[in-house]
Amino acid sequence: MTFTKSITATVALTLSLLHAGQTKADTILGPGDVSIAANDEAASLIVVDLTTSQALSAGSYSASTFNYQFSAFGGNAVGGTVAPFLATFDGAHYSVIAVGDTVSTPIGGVGAFTSVAFGGSNTFTLGSATTVFAGLYEKNIAGFKEPIGFAAGGSSYLLFNSGFAGPGDVNFPVVGSDISGGNGAGTFARSYDFSVGVTAAVPEPSSVVLLAAGALALLAHSRRKAVSRSANRA
Repeated sequence: MTFTKSITATVALTLSLLHAGQTKADTILGPGDVSIAANDEAASLIVVDLTTSQALSAGSYSASTFNYQFSAFGGNAVGGTVAPFLATFDGAHYSVIAVGDTVSTPIGGVGAFTSVAFGGSNTFTLGSATTVFAGLYEKNIAGFKEPIGFAAGGSSYLLFNSGFAGPGDVNFPVVGSDISGGNGAGTFARSYDFSVGVTAAVPEPSSVVLLAAGALALLAHSRRKAVSRSANRA
């Protein structure tokens, strides 16, 4: 390999390593912005969306965004709190791997589909390729509809359908909890108006520096060989 080619290869390698340290685009889990057809009236519920799960490769991840729309249907005001979560499924149990911050709904609040930081316990690591599901916790205010509406035709899993106190209550989803049972458990055809953005972790800066240093060492070695060959031909 000539010195010029060595420089070109080393620069390309270094740029690729630096590019590896940039943030990757989010993977979106959950139904997304759906056309609202109704609002739930239950005291509270925990839902796992079954139609738009994603198979993620082994590695470390961060739940970055919670995307949602507070809504009113047929003039019904909504109010309460919402929290997103992510879960895996082993064939019998849904296990929570990330839980976001709660978001409060202005009473009667209606707005556009929007995004906020997921927050909370948002990082997780998968030891192998795993299917990950987006979930949603809703707690309404007495006398108001559930904050997030839904459209018919989707497929979700209703875990609980009885009064919760919200964070701190034994039934509020927490990392490591099993949410595969409860009052009203079962599948039902609804797609809730939300999604969760997940970002793959990038290499630590120190790792990128070490790899770049190796590339520079390769360049130095190639240069020494080129100088040596030139001296031998002289």
